[in-house]
Amino acid sequence: MDTVKIPPIEVKEQVYVRTGLNEDRILAYAELMEAGVTFPPIEVNQDHVLIDGRHRLEAVKLVKQDAIECKVTVTKDEIDLISKAYKAN
Repeated sequence: MDTVKIPPIEVKEQVYVRTGLNEDRILAYAELMEAGVTFPPIEVNQDHVLIDGRHRLEAVKLVKQDAIECKVTVTKDEIDLISKAYKAN
C-alpha cells in the first residue's frame, strides 16, 4: 500500500458517516501517539478529502504532529466518495 504524509490541516472533512466524535477515543489515541505507538494510515482521496480516520486525524491535531500518514484512494465523484466512506466505517 502506497502512502503519503500530509499536514493535518490539508485534510478536508466533508463527509461525516458518524454523527459525532468520541472524545475519549481521541484522547486515548493521542496518549498512545505521544508514547510512540503508530497507527494505520488514514484514508483520503486524491483531493485530500477524508474517507476514513476522523479520530486518528483529531488525535494527530491534538498532539500537534506536523504530518499524518495517508492512504490515497481515487474517487470518481461525490457519490463514490460517500460510498467509500460508508464502507470504511
